[in-house]
Amino acid sequence: MHFNVTTKHSVCTLLLLLLLHLSVVGTAQSVPVKGRVVDTDGTPLVGVTVRVKDTNTGTVTGADGTYTLTVPGSTAVLAITYLGYDPQEIAVGTQTEINVTLKVSSSQLEQVVVVGYGTQRKKT
Repeated sequence: MHFNVTTKHSVCTLLLLLLLHLSVVGTAQSVPVKGRVVDTDGTPLVGVTVRVKDTNTGTVTGADGTYTLTVPGSTAVLAITYLGYDPQEIAVGTQTEINVTLKVSSSQLEQVVVVGYGTQRKKT
């Protein structure tokens, strides 16, 4: 089987483009991020939602307020939300540990309504 110069050049160009593509894809690797979420008093917050903005990737903080999450790359933004606290968005960049302090939201506290139900028996 003989190849002419044009075919060899096309194959070499195709291989070069493939290697270039793989090197670009390799730089956008997943990055593990960990951290701790506390309130303004330094108390760990349990059950805080930590997710990658505009994705379905996320986790919640544990009993000690810590979380671990794998983000798709350094351009990712973490969205941190918790009922009764102001939400935060933090760009990951080159950080591998992101600790967050959430502030109580006075506007969200006004939106909470507590309703109680019970039973009573008529005394005779």
